[in-house]
Amino acid sequence: MSRVINKLLVDGSLRTRNTVLSSTIANAKKDVIFFHGDVQDWAESMTTSEWKKYCLENTLKFLESKYSTANIFIVRAVRIIHELTEYDNFLRPGQCIMHMRTLLSNATHQLSKSSSGESKDLPIILLGFSKGVLILNHLVAELGTLLSSKKPSIIEDWQDPNYKVSLPHWEPSLRIKRTCTSSSCLVKDEVNIIKFLDKVEAIHWIDGHRFPTNPIVLEPFAKWTNRSTNNTKVFLHTSPRQIKDHRRKWIREEYEKFVECLKENKALLVEKHYFGDQPGSFESHFKVLEDFVTDALSSRKRREMRSR
Repeated sequence: MSRVINKLLVDGSLRTRNTVLSSTIANAKKDVIFFHGDVQDWAESMTTSEWKKYCLENTLKFLESKYSTANIFIVRAVRIIHELTEYDNFLRPGQCIMHMRTLLSNATHQLSKSSSGESKDLPIILLGFSKGVLILNHLVAELGTLLSSKKPSIIEDWQDPNYKVSLPHWEPSLRIKRTCTSSSCLVKDEVNIIKFLDKVEAIHWIDGHRFPTNPIVLEPFAKWTNRSTNNTKVFLHTSPRQIKDHRRKWIREEYEKFVECLKENKALLVEKHYFGDQPGSFESHFKVLEDFVTDALSSRKRREMRSR
């Protein structure tokens, strides 16, 4: 099946932009959106890197082999400084989901104009690898705030304020700006946000280093995944590099709290662990990109989870 590769500069929300690497096919069945981690960049910027095999262009090839009938969109972080990704456009309070929605809409519109075709409303799969999971965490915070029965007046954080995680000074997520932004910015876009997210059929946390722990947003998010109108499967892929790192104990603690809340609220959850018999390493961390599974839940598994 012939694919068309494009590198696009795409407008998002509030006059911000991201570069998107796309691989599209005729009669695609899904749209896959991927958020990369630290170190990953264009091949030309990684010529001397030990991890150049995992440049964005090669990552696109990995994803093409896994999602052969899907359009694939790799969103490059707006800034990459000393190999550290900065997803500023997504991590602004209240703008994560709308920026994601606007990017996909404008990217597909650009591509449909260039091919003289029509953009289609397809099911969506979201993938966050390593630091890219921070975008998924913000999505949980925004959606959970909207759906919370408590109707918070501000956008809740995905990190539980009662959970005092001790992060080292060099951990980038320590420096995420967490402001008490009014939830009104979400409420005004609620119809578009819910319409967009109702198309999401799977969300993959791929060897991430932070996980949502705030029950105020986690509970409504988990229940939303198992809603009657459309199900959204949650995949958690881990390697010893993250989950067994004794220097970063918060990763396993947050992971376990995340899993516990998802299970308590009967989310459609799949946990996959890789290279468990090996010591944690950057090599196994990146290799998860090649090995992670995309399988949907079987009907039997779905019935078991609903009956818990």
